[in-house]
Amino acid sequence: LTLSPENIVSIFMSYFGYFNKYKGRIYGVTGTTGKKWHHDFLKEVYDVSLSIIPTFIPKDETEFSPIIAKNKQEWQLSIIDVAKRVAVDQHRAVLIIMETINQVEDIEKLLIQSGCKRQQVFTYGVGSGNQYTLDVKREVQSQDIIIATNLAGRGTDLALSSEVLKNCGLHVIASSLSSSVR
Repeated sequence: LTLSPENIVSIFMSYFGYFNKYKGRIYGVTGTTGKKWHHDFLKEVYDVSLSIIPTFIPKDETEFSPIIAKNKQEWQLSIIDVAKRVAVDQHRAVLIIMETINQVEDIEKLLIQSGCKRQQVFTYGVGSGNQYTLDVKREVQSQDIIIATNLAGRGTDLALSSEVLKNCGLHVIASSLSSSVR
């Protein structure tokens, strides 16, 4: 077997070229095709048809006004404040989504230093074989705070206890706007 260096010609095919090559023979499912203008774009440029399938369970969500911090310390303190207030005062579980593993570790330390119980602060990170795993294997309880990167998950695989569900479910803190690399 002879190995040759990769080059842009051997590893790249445009979406347009891909869709044209396999026209009428591509089928797929996604939950992220976006808004109506995204759908219109896909139909016009790639000549594909789309079917909208409603979610099995309707979303029950509330979006809060963003908190804009002036510096890193204010940003971290805002995250800690909201997480503690929601977890302790409202008896909810909290998922904090950070951009990097270092940020996850920093927020974990700050939460514990600020008085959160160690047994209720969890990280969701790399386990064996680079699989993302929660460092505890049980239902998420009220007052639990989970810190993760966006790569680790968005909370869809977390099992919530009946108490968490009764108290309005999982509160998600998106600590930054994720960049879209699509």
